[in-house]
Amino acid sequence: MIRAGACALALGALAIAAVVFVDALGRVGRPWPGFGMLPDGSVAPLALSPLRLADDARSLRFDDRVVAADGVPVASAAEVRAAVERAAPGTRLRYTVR
Repeated sequence: MIRAGACALALGALAIAAVVFVDALGRVGRPWPGFGMLPDGSVAPLALSPLRLADDARSLRFDDRVVAADGVPVASAAEVRAAVERAAPGTRLRYTVR
């Protein structure tokens, strides 16, 4: 009984790892806004992140929220990502943060 439970637990962990791996592969190479965001568009900069923010993004705080990308209103992180994907590669976007 204990072995069966341990095997089920290991299989569950393997399934979770597979889902996370597939999701990570889907994001590799995709554009991003240059800083972390929660689904509602709230900024989530990580102080200990190995990624270094650009100088103009250093003033972002955890409770800030992106409300526009290049003058176009956005209501979520998905809309910010869509604005980033529409821009030409190498284009600097201007975010309005509240």
